[in-house]
Amino acid sequence: MTDTDINIAIGKLLANTKTKKRPFNIVEVANQINIVLKKQSLNELATTLGIKSAMLSKFLSVYKLPNFIKELVESRVIDSVAVVFYLSKLGEKDLYELLPFLKDDKINSVELKSFLPFRKQHPTQSIAELYNQHIASKNIKVSVIRLAETDLKSGIENLKNNLYNLLPQSEIITIEKNKKFVDIKLTKGGENLLRDKARNKNITLQNLIQEIVN
Repeated sequence: MTDTDINIAIGKLLANTKTKKRPFNIVEVANQINIVLKKQSLNELATTLGIKSAMLSKFLSVYKLPNFIKELVESRVIDSVAVVFYLSKLGEKDLYELLPFLKDDKINSVELKSFLPFRKQHPTQSIAELYNQHIASKNIKVSVIRLAETDLKSGIENLKNNLYNLLPQSEIITIEKNKKFVDIKLTKGGENLLRDKARNKNITLQNLIQEIVN
């Protein structure tokens, strides 16, 4: 790889990272990044281009995708770097099931980012059904129960198991760990079911939650 090749690749990258209207698709950009990486580090290239190395890594994540998804990227059916990055977090089987959504441009990066933790909570459910459920959940009322991480005496996995024993999975939107807290997001129907169970035991909802986390 000559210095001329490197300089040409850097010129192409400047033309594709300094504008919202990229001349190249994401695979083509990733290929140019790889050319430069034969002589420079990712951080050095990021400095040259004036962008963050994390953004370059997102372009490179396209290589983690199976060919049937890469084809959509090359044809620019998928042309969002963020969408490519989040898709690279999913397995091939999941991606194949999402193919109709992707072809019809029904998935954006914001929805996909919020969906990934939801997928982790329900790893065995059909991802197509789960995605529809996730999108539908945005149009329903949500109840959030926030717990301090220190309240989880038996750990988050035990909390999940206890909740799944009490409520249908369709009523549990997500269970997310955020730094010092754990947020349990339920449908309003899920919250009402918990309240009913607390009443049946003649205890408060707060006391029932304490039983679940212990």
